[in-house]
Amino acid sequence: MACVGDSAHRLGVSRQDKIGRNQACPCQSGKKFKHCCGALRPSPQVRPAPPKLKAAMRQVRNAQEARERLRAKQQGHGRPIISLEADGYRTVAIGNRMMWSRRWRFFTDFLLDYLKDQLGREWGVEQIKARSSHPVFRWMRRLGEASQQNHAVSGGVLTAVEVGWLTALFGLGYALYLIAHHDQLAPSLLVRLRSPVTFKAAYYETLVAAAFAKAGYAIEWAELGATGKPTPELWATARSGVKYAVEAKCKDGWKSALDPTDQAFVDELRQWIRDQIYKASKKRLENPIYWFELSIPILFDEAQWHAVRKIVVATITGAEGLTVAGAPAAPAYVFVTNNVQLVNDDAVGSPQTTMLEGFKHPDLKSNIYLPLEAAFESRDRHRDVTWVFDCLKEVQRVPTTFDGHPSELLDAQGAPLASFKIGEALEVVGDDGKTLAGVVEDVCSMGDRAFVYLVNDGRRYSAIVPLTPEEIAAVEIHGDAIFGKPEGPHRNLEGDPLRLYDWLLEVYTAYPRDVLLRQMAENHPGQSFDHMANKALATSLARGYAAGAHRMQEARRAPDGAEPHAWHR
Repeated sequence: MACVGDSAHRLGVSRQDKIGRNQACPCQSGKKFKHCCGALRPSPQVRPAPPKLKAAMRQVRNAQEARERLRAKQQGHGRPIISLEADGYRTVAIGNRMMWSRRWRFFTDFLLDYLKDQLGREWGVEQIKARSSHPVFRWMRRLGEASQQNHAVSGGVLTAVEVGWLTALFGLGYALYLIAHHDQLAPSLLVRLRSPVTFKAAYYETLVAAAFAKAGYAIEWAELGATGKPTPELWATARSGVKYAVEAKCKDGWKSALDPTDQAFVDELRQWIRDQIYKASKKRLENPIYWFELSIPILFDEAQWHAVRKIVVATITGAEGLTVAGAPAAPAYVFVTNNVQLVNDDAVGSPQTTMLEGFKHPDLKSNIYLPLEAAFESRDRHRDVTWVFDCLKEVQRVPTTFDGHPSELLDAQGAPLASFKIGEALEVVGDDGKTLAGVVEDVCSMGDRAFVYLVNDGRRYSAIVPLTPEEIAAVEIHGDAIFGKPEGPHRNLEGDPLRLYDWLLEVYTAYPRDVLLRQMAENHPGQSFDHMANKALATSLARGYAAGAHRMQEARRAPDGAEPHAWHR
């Protein structure tokens, strides 16, 4: 009789009944248990994978990483958009809830419906009948007018240049979606969004919460866990496990002329920031992060923003002597932002300005210089919060697609444009008129062309492929990830040791332990590093190479005998 099981549990024997190895096997094969179901089976032999299989797996892994890079560049580093299309319906998950429709061709189509759903459709009908001056309905009317004037394609994606009202409309829908997808929307937030009086401040709070969600933080709306003690707008927990209390305040308007060289403007800005720091400090929050929105409605140039930043830094530094009930105010991180779309419907491009400064964090100020090793220490000490700042710079636009496909590679109807990818067949016609055909093995873009390596019957060829205007635009933002290669846009890290350190740390963090130990041993012969954790090994290697590159660069630039300068954050 064939053996049908390999454990006492499968054979119906209680775990409490011990079977002797010389007893008859319970499977009734007639054999002793030790020669049947109780036999000690050798571990399966692990064989090295054939080269072709290893290459195929590497290609699959690289393609997955490239897709994730494309997605993160558009959606950030939090929960991805979860969506599928089946039977003519597009379904989108928002947290543990789902919505679906036949009309959502683009992600922005969904956002408009989601915004209406959250604010309340009955409330919306009443506002439309009353010809409401509420900002959302003002923006919706502008959207309708733009569609009628042929500045929009069917499906809701505008072909016109980004402008304040459009950025604000889609931005609100996206922020609400991100909050609900990562936590849940506080009822009072929606109430405040419906009121024109409290709308702007509430909108700003959604932008702040969305910034943490895009950075991969777990967010928790404070109202939902209120205990009667002073609470922030929300709590944000970094992947490091540190929980931060987040305050967000928005300036109502400006009395002085909007000119950073005007003393009245300087005085008003200083007083407002100082007041906000004091009010936030009174709450005595743990690990506080303060967000202050200036709401300047005009577009300042670079020199004007530089002047504003100097005022902000001086004000924050000057406020460090504040006391609350006789005790010193606690250290905090301070984001100072300006979202022009909140106060100017017609601002072209709707640029966002963000500053990050330390309040009583002496090594986190934009006007100080640190020795390079101290700058590395500061970078790692404040990495949780500087990561949010970096993500704000990286992800500024609302996604257009559900799956992370770059909007630059879509036609006017939203269909993907033809392009080439690693692992796919490609034919290239050379300058001599001859055709090279093969499977794309590697791609390296440069300007308006790409160097492509093809494989055909085991032979490799190199060719130059001209890029389309759409591909050039996509490469500028996403790098060679659009071709299935897990690389972002080319970064010029020369002259910036902190950015080089960040990049090297990302690279070394992905290395296996044996490689890290081998490189450390090569750099420090005779020393043992077995006691060090992988994180410490990666940090040491990244710092060493970044510092070495910086010293070499400074030696080329500095006169003989001159010391390399300290590093400015």
